[in-house]
Amino acid sequence: MNKASVYQQIVLNAIPLVGYWYLDWSMFAIVYLYWVEALVISLFVFMKIAMARGAEKDGSVPSAGRRVYSAFKIMLLRVGILMFYWIFILLFVAMGQGKYTPEQTMDNLMILAFANAGFNLAVLAFFLSQLTGFISNFIISDAFRQTSSSSHKLFFDARTVVIHVVVVVGTFAYQYLKPYESVDNRIPGLGFVLVLFLIKTLADIFIHLVEIKKIIPALQQEGN
Repeated sequence: MNKASVYQQIVLNAIPLVGYWYLDWSMFAIVYLYWVEALVISLFVFMKIAMARGAEKDGSVPSAGRRVYSAFKIMLLRVGILMFYWIFILLFVAMGQGKYTPEQTMDNLMILAFANAGFNLAVLAFFLSQLTGFISNFIISDAFRQTSSSSHKLFFDARTVVIHVVVVVGTFAYQYLKPYESVDNRIPGLGFVLVLFLIKTLADIFIHLVEIKKIIPALQQEGN
């Protein structure tokens, strides 16, 4: 993994941190941004399953129709899991269970409806990152001809695990920093966002390395 890719992951994952501390983003905006990114990733997983033309372990090459059908099944499973989180985010984070003022709740609902320009720019940045990675690592590298469709069939991936880890560890960080709320009411939330930044950055770098290791053997085999 080159340094540019590492820097890219750090910059992208720092967006929620900057948004929270300097742009007055709510905790909902941070969590929802991560949810939207997971949805975007699911879209590209769908495209990889549908487009991958490499042979399976048994030597067979599924037809285009079969690949698209498999892609739809995985997409439905992934979106189903994400919709469960969406309902949780809406009820317990966006609405705040009475913890937000009416104005703050309205701001959260504006973000939910993609009516916040700053949030939308952050979403665009994450989308473009996934798009450039898809083009360079899957299309231009010719990986779509070498990797099998089944190698991309992951409906419960590392990013879903990260959601659970961040919620648990981030909550401990939030509670640990709660006594410092009198100094600055953003400090407890900052602990949660920092946990998200650190864990997600490490996870993204690890996932990228795994994807590269998946592509390289297939390309080397083709070259031989």
